[in-house]
Amino acid sequence: MKISAVKAHAEAIPLPRPFHGSNYVYTAKKAVFIEIDTDAGIQGYCYLGDDFGLGNEIAGKINQDIGPALLGADPLNVQDHWQWMRGFCRDILADRRVALHAQALVDICLWDIVGKERGQPLAAVFGEAPTARPVIAVAGYYAPGKTLADLADEALELIRLGCAGMKLKVGGAELGQDTARVQAIRRAAGPEFLLAVDANQAWSLGEAKEFLAQTARENLYWLEEPVHWDNDVADLATLRAGTDVPICAGQSEWSVAGAKRLIEAGAIDICNLHPGYSGGVTP
Repeated sequence: MKISAVKAHAEAIPLPRPFHGSNYVYTAKKAVFIEIDTDAGIQGYCYLGDDFGLGNEIAGKINQDIGPALLGADPLNVQDHWQWMRGFCRDILADRRVALHAQALVDICLWDIVGKERGQPLAAVFGEAPTARPVIAVAGYYAPGKTLADLADEALELIRLGCAGMKLKVGGAELGQDTARVQAIRRAAGPEFLLAVDANQAWSLGEAKEFLAQTARENLYWLEEPVHWDNDVADLATLRAGTDVPICAGQSEWSVAGAKRLIEAGAIDICNLHPGYSGGVTP
């Protein structure tokens, strides 16, 4: 089997209102899409969110540099292709995010071809036995005029939809307000509802400690990216040593080596390394 075509394009859809997270604002939903065709008729497909607004540059890197060099290659040699593409990430004067996202899109798309060629979902290809998992939804975003009652209704609607829990955005309001938001959801959804929170690196170490103290009775499922990036490995390790709430981080790392540093420092219980940020699923 040989690769016969590689095509990538970026899309941006304006949102009807600004979308506020913990420490960021979206005004459009952006993504980059890729298709890889083969002479065997198997087509790989993948998309990644374009969080940094670099979609056209990422698609250009694929269409102009990576894609043409892959024509005629065996798509099943995924790890060899990943090693070769890593060279595009070595330019220390370039925006590394562009090359990493381009590498990730091609890598995941090639794995899609592997799964289709084997007739297996990628979980099985990677050696994971099929297992039922509870689903939690990222929800509870900030919005003008949104009340605690609205948040409670949102949690109840997720339960009606079959979700086992939610990941609530925190860090975008005063600590007392975010504590009240956590409490409102816990009271509405009950003790079995899996309530995780994500601060998107919005807090100092002291603020993160204070939030954990204020929510000590709320049985948080995990606390994600609670501290500023400046000294995050040391601060996360300090925070984790003083709480029973699982600490989740790694999304802002650019490599498995970065995730390894977090683990070795005792800084995290849960690693959420982002395949788009770190060059795909191969690493």
